[in-house]
Amino acid sequence: MLIMKLASKAVLRHERETCFYDGMKRTHFLTVLLMASCSVMERTAIPPNFDVTLPEEANHQVDHKKYQEGDSLDAFFFNWKATSPQHVLSGQWNASNFENYESKGSYYGGSQHRWWKITIQRGVSEKLKKAVLHAQNGYEAELGVRPSASARIYPRFERKSFSWGNGVSFLVQYQNDNENLSPNNGMLEYEVHGITTDGLFTVVASCGVTHPDLPSVNDIHKVRGYRYNGTTAADTRWPLRQDPDYKLVEACAADAFQPSLASFDRLVDSIRNIR
Repeated sequence: MLIMKLASKAVLRHERETCFYDGMKRTHFLTVLLMASCSVMERTAIPPNFDVTLPEEANHQVDHKKYQEGDSLDAFFFNWKATSPQHVLSGQWNASNFENYESKGSYYGGSQHRWWKITIQRGVSEKLKKAVLHAQNGYEAELGVRPSASARIYPRFERKSFSWGNGVSFLVQYQNDNENLSPNNGMLEYEVHGITTDGLFTVVASCGVTHPDLPSVNDIHKVRGYRYNGTTAADTRWPLRQDPDYKLVEACAADAFQPSLASFDRLVDSIRNIR
């Protein structure tokens, strides 16, 4: 009888010790899991970093800015906020062969210096995924965004592959009135929107571009305005899409622009070590 009692106590003590150690193991596992989750959340809340190779002509007035989700972006007087953590690199593109033109009063102050900007942000929207995979033109992709302005034209839509992933590119002009202006120096931009191969980051690169045969935005005798008049921007019959300057930027060589679209693509392709 004594032996049975001792054996029973030993079994009970073993069960208690087993429960204790199992509980400790579960607690340790949950602690590790929680710490890992916190580490992932902390990383995804941090603005990304990246490297890029800048050609000499683009290496002017370079500026880095980082934003957390919800931070106010530098968007003139508009209260535009970052929708996700992002890292913005910007500068000016200048070359001795660039044509200078009168830029006083233009939308973005274009001159012999052409601005450029690269934004890397965490996360990828379904709209961008759909555009990169399926969009047939810029009007269908509809990726151009500005505070209190809308994209009016999307010439030269192309699907492209880069060292860091895939994307689309196009020319665009933004306005906040009812007039839709023909392509001109001072408003025309070139944009690249892409997704990194791992699907974790969005890349948006833009650059103010000019063309020697386009008028300045201030030349009201040469810049033409159009209204929709029963058609939409996506309709190829829309008179603006038949405008000679629209056809010019749609069909001319990539190297005819200043800076060259091919040169800007090479800059974008040099983005690396996104983390």
